[in-house]
Amino acid sequence: MNTFQSKNAESKLVRQRVEYLHSLIEASKAINSTLDLDELLEIILRIALENTNAGAGTIYLVDREKGEVWSRISDKDERNEIRLPIGQGIAGFVAKTGEIVNIENAMEHPRFTGNFDKLTGFHTKSMLCMPMRNEDEQIIGVFQIMNKRGGVFGEEDEEFLSGLSIHATLAIRQAALHKESLEKRALEHEMNVAREIQENLLPQHVPEIQNYDFAAINLPAKAIGGDYYDYIMLPENHLRFCIADVCGKGIPAALIMATLRTTMHFQKAEFDAASVGRLVSRINRVMFESMPLSRFVTLFYGELDLNSGNLFYVNAGHNPPYFYHVDENPQQLHVGGMALGLLKETEFQVGHVQMKAGDLLFLYTDGVTEAMNSSLDEYGDERLSLFLKENRNSKAEDLINNIVADVSAHLDGMQQNDDLTMAVIKRL
Repeated sequence: MNTFQSKNAESKLVRQRVEYLHSLIEASKAINSTLDLDELLEIILRIALENTNAGAGTIYLVDREKGEVWSRISDKDERNEIRLPIGQGIAGFVAKTGEIVNIENAMEHPRFTGNFDKLTGFHTKSMLCMPMRNEDEQIIGVFQIMNKRGGVFGEEDEEFLSGLSIHATLAIRQAALHKESLEKRALEHEMNVAREIQENLLPQHVPEIQNYDFAAINLPAKAIGGDYYDYIMLPENHLRFCIADVCGKGIPAALIMATLRTTMHFQKAEFDAASVGRLVSRINRVMFESMPLSRFVTLFYGELDLNSGNLFYVNAGHNPPYFYHVDENPQQLHVGGMALGLLKETEFQVGHVQMKAGDLLFLYTDGVTEAMNSSLDEYGDERLSLFLKENRNSKAEDLINNIVADVSAHLDGMQQNDDLTMAVIKRL
């Protein structure tokens, strides 16, 4: 080669290098024009195809949690998805090993599966498949381009895709973080809406009834809790009330709680001891049919004749409330049966006490007694019982607020790990 030819060859290499760098700069601008992952992948693929003169291609992303590589394939007006286990097929092999696969006839390659061809009707001939690595050299995806026009894929194509992957992986990470942020905000919004709905399912105020003092509180450990309490006025000056704890937390527990509330409000009032047991049996059947086998609900249900003070109740596996007669030690109301939803058909025993002037009934969920501090010590029944004994003459609202403060003092900065719900009925 003479000096003139040498200079021409050198000049051609410089022009090619300039074009290569210019293409990467333009590619970087295009790639950073969107945070939508699907749109971004289409842009990256278009840039890869244009600069390697390929007829078609696919970008696979690595899903390490599922141990798969996946790609969305646009076919006419539809967008389909291909998923392969890491290690399977050519793309899966590249994702696992990081090796570059550059073949002239894909049909002869033992790892060729033809998934893209089957889905799109395309006929793959030549193929270049190479890893997409991030700045830590971790494989986050795979370029798979097919059928180079006018020849086979060469080193310049591999070099371009290697350079492109640096910009692509950064953009993909930003798009993924953006998507996660949007999904998180959407979930937070949905949870807040769900919390507002759940709050509206609980009583908006306690009953105001002559010669009685009522108070209640619900403090969920999460945005949405599984505790429930209610007061329902019935004819003939009777009061239906309850407190319940759904097994589990979050939206599933909230849905079960909503079912329980609806069932509770549509039960017919009958005003006798036997009817209380029948009513809880009916509620149990509804809950059994409405919940998966892994769920159950503990419930304390009572019907109070506000005139006579006669209280008939069923304790369905719930923490037994404390009932205080004037100047007497408290008794706990155990009578009832198993939690709701465990068996479809079950009978419940009915308990009876009479509320006289000065008597107090305290209902609670296990979030109170099981509140645990950093030393793994629970608040406990003994501390609760002692606190009630010392403060039983307080107004109902003051009593509940003081218990909340005492539980908080016990937690000593530790996060509440369970819903905390209490209700008080005092006869003045």
